[in-house]
Amino acid sequence: MRVRKFAISQTPAWPAIAIRVTIAATSPQPTTPGMMRVSKNKASIRFLELADSCRITVLIPARNEEATVGETVRTLLDRYCTSFDGCLTVAVIDDHSTDGTAAAAAKAGAEVITRDNPKEASGKAESIAEGIRRFPSDIYALFDADISNFDATWLELLCAPLSLGKPTLTKGSYNRPVRADGDRFERFLEGGRVTELVARPLLSMFFPELAKFGQPLSGEVAFTKELIRELPLSAGYGFDVGLLLDTYLNFGIGSIVEIELGERIHNHQSLTALSYQASQVASTILMKAGIDIDALPGAGRLVRPGKPDKHVPMGCVKSSQPS
Repeated sequence: MRVRKFAISQTPAWPAIAIRVTIAATSPQPTTPGMMRVSKNKASIRFLELADSCRITVLIPARNEEATVGETVRTLLDRYCTSFDGCLTVAVIDDHSTDGTAAAAAKAGAEVITRDNPKEASGKAESIAEGIRRFPSDIYALFDADISNFDATWLELLCAPLSLGKPTLTKGSYNRPVRADGDRFERFLEGGRVTELVARPLLSMFFPELAKFGQPLSGEVAFTKELIRELPLSAGYGFDVGLLLDTYLNFGIGSIVEIELGERIHNHQSLTALSYQASQVASTILMKAGIDIDALPGAGRLVRPGKPDKHVPMGCVKSSQPS
């Protein structure tokens, strides 16, 4: 394993950023998200304290993201690459890519896990579970591989609120610009299409406290080993909402903090691709709500006009995080 010692480069003072904390209620009524202010400088100081006392691993699951994954890795390593008594591992898990994702990640300096066995299950949860097994750590941070404006300080913002020795989860929230008419961007604060059309309505019905999160499907998260040691990982694209739900159901709303990361620009997928993701998100929420989806006539498949039915993974993957 490549060990990198690092220190955060000197930067000018940053303005305060927002951290949204959902405060636990004493009654079963839905809570209202609260806001507190924290500076990026304070987040950086806290991150240095964490890095000096524990292992931090960044996991980036990727499939066919040759165009962006290398820059994400370089941005992280450029910020945390000089001498400091701590250890940061940046690992890319290449999940059955057909392009140069693995080569781009390795060239940028990442540890690379290549999953190319056609007999092994592919998916986000499966890739993350492999990364956790290969890189034992005290703190894990996850980032999507398709971000074109990745900011390395997101790592500090996500890690700073974590409580070592306790099961805690931080989840990123952000503005999502949408490209329209060439280079013009329309900005909006809502989640993506799967979030607003599938996840949020279902969360509102079954878990209204969690529907208040700006980005319940955010792929930018951090958590302690104590959290992941106790929880299974929901299969495939159900991973993100499954992690949120399992943390809530097992440890309560007080174990989750939502962090404002600013603006995030990434690739937008077709509706055909999103329907597959939405099926897994819906299945995960319904299962966590106690619905026996295995008894449904269309369980485990996505039915589409003029196309063969597509298998939809359900269930959980165990990360096997060591003690």
